[in-house]
Amino acid sequence: MQKLPNETIAQIHRIWDRAVGKVISAERRGLKISQEELGKYMGWQNRSTVSRIERGIRPVAIREIPILARLLNMTVTQMTDEIYRQATARPREVKK
Repeated sequence: MQKLPNETIAQIHRIWDRAVGKVISAERRGLKISQEELGKYMGWQNRSTVSRIERGIRPVAIREIPILARLLNMTVTQMTDEIYRQATARPREVKK
């Protein structure tokens, strides 16, 4: 098996982190939960952690996925499936 270059691995992490953030943001907004409320439920200091996650800056720890899924009324499978869909979606073409 061929080893991936470090730049490729870093790019995969960025894509995944952005996809996680998109899913969390969309589900949170759909449930009308503020970033501050979600942060409190997760035991984080303030809403900036949620903001950084939603922007793909801060990765979500594996242990946080089940808690976030439950708070967002999703199963872990639903959440990871949606993250995968977001991560593998083709960028939309911009119409001129």
